[in-house]
Amino acid sequence: MIAWSTWVIWTILSVRSEASAARVQVQAERDVDARSFLDGDTNAELATYAEQFAGLEERLDHPLLAPVRWVPVAGRQLDAARHQMGAAATGLRAAAAIGEQLRPLVRRGMSAGPERVETLRSVERTVRDGARELRGLDLGPGDHLIGALSDSRGEFAEAQSEAVATLDRTAAMSAGLARFFEGPSDYLLFAANNAQMQNGQGMFLSVGVLHVEDGRMDLGPVESINSLPEVQSPVPLEADLAARWGWLDPNTDLRHLGLSARFPVTGRTATELWAALGKPEVDGALVVDPLMMEAIMQTTGPVRVAEKTWTPDEVVRYTLHDQYQVYLGGGKDSSYTSDRRDELDGIARAVIDSFEQLTEVKPEFLDDIRRSAGGRHLLVWSADPVVQRGFEAAGVDGQISPDSLLLSLVNRSGNKLDWFMRTSTELTIEEGDGGFDAVLAVTVTNQAKPEAREPQYVIGPYPGSGLDPGEYLGLVTLNLPEGATNSRFDGVDPLAVSGADGRNRTIAAWVRLAPGTSTTLVARFRLPATATVLRIEPSARVHPTRWSVAGGPSWKDDDRRTLNL
Repeated sequence: MIAWSTWVIWTILSVRSEASAARVQVQAERDVDARSFLDGDTNAELATYAEQFAGLEERLDHPLLAPVRWVPVAGRQLDAARHQMGAAATGLRAAAAIGEQLRPLVRRGMSAGPERVETLRSVERTVRDGARELRGLDLGPGDHLIGALSDSRGEFAEAQSEAVATLDRTAAMSAGLARFFEGPSDYLLFAANNAQMQNGQGMFLSVGVLHVEDGRMDLGPVESINSLPEVQSPVPLEADLAARWGWLDPNTDLRHLGLSARFPVTGRTATELWAALGKPEVDGALVVDPLMMEAIMQTTGPVRVAEKTWTPDEVVRYTLHDQYQVYLGGGKDSSYTSDRRDELDGIARAVIDSFEQLTEVKPEFLDDIRRSAGGRHLLVWSADPVVQRGFEAAGVDGQISPDSLLLSLVNRSGNKLDWFMRTSTELTIEEGDGGFDAVLAVTVTNQAKPEAREPQYVIGPYPGSGLDPGEYLGLVTLNLPEGATNSRFDGVDPLAVSGADGRNRTIAAWVRLAPGTSTTLVARFRLPATATVLRIEPSARVHPTRWSVAGGPSWKDDDRRTLNL
């Protein structure tokens, strides 16, 4: 009896120790990226961990432990532990199998044609089956467990929930993208200019219609928005968009879209404006900027246009700055030169063509696209609910969350000075009675140099603006979380913008900066005690905003960052 009891105790303690070590290893795998899965390394590791948990389950199912199962309390603990080990083994095997099935599907490519649609449909089926299997895992009893087993069951349940949610999002994304590429449909494709910023996106200055059908994309003629006629009958605006930004006429001018950070509202308004211009109806709207083109080119490689080869490192600087010097420097031509716009159109088409010809999706490509899309360099809205859910699952719908904080600098100068503007912040959050008090110091610096002989189209002044060359006029705009109160900029009364914008709150203050100068605006707001996180949204600026938190981290806002309160 003593020997048996000793063996039982040793077995349970050793299983507990090995299970804890394995859980730590698996926990580290929960944050892996697409690169690891597509390379197969993660799948192999998950399969190894699955066998470890299966071995632990087998040890807990040993015949010599059978008498313990009849002991009321101890038996429940043993049964719970055995179920947890078995569920972990089954779940990890399923995860590894899903990865192995997805790897050849994704890596075989997304080249244009029916295969692109079928690949996405196959991904959807694979992950839906996997989600169904993981959802059905039996973690065993959850009541009356001792500390360690109760904790481990909670960890397994959390991991199960996260895995199922991830697979559900992937299925929704695959289904939406499959339907998008299957078509037939037409989408407005806007080229956003990050040298003239709006609220979390560049200003829309060129537009074409992207036809999508049978897995292929075809871009029609691209035209300057400046050349479009003015809308004679303003389209109706969503209530908050009208209340906050209606004074800038976003219902008559496509260039004045993007004032709200809610791209689903912007996208729908864009399609209505397009129809008001007498154009054929479209199914949605996409916005891309030069940084997204750069991300695509990182994988597809340089593109050749009119005897010149463009590399990824060149495309951003050229499209946002250097092209103006080439075509407009020294008073050589007007901003509407057809040569300049033809060249930009050629570059954009070459990038799209390079994507269409992609025959193998490498892990690096997924990383680059995810990073760029996460920085708000790709925004998409569709009137089709299935497609829109896919865009939402992919994180490219451009909708900020109710707990988001987005800082933007909205250019009202009529120039391209955002190439020279730098923004930085210092955020302080203190917990007080009944909530959190936040102070955000925003420093804006104008690095423009009029003596550098920049074209007037870049450096200004815009005719009739009353500005000097190199002088910047804009709105420092904050999109605050839902429930934020007492929001203001110190010394600014009245605010240029103040009120609800969807579930978030928006405040804005004017800033006017001569070249070579800086200014700091201090914003304050209060978050309710129920707030748990603050999500710092990317601004999509070509030179990302530098953020720092008092006593905490520092980073550039080229991707979303979550702060725990």
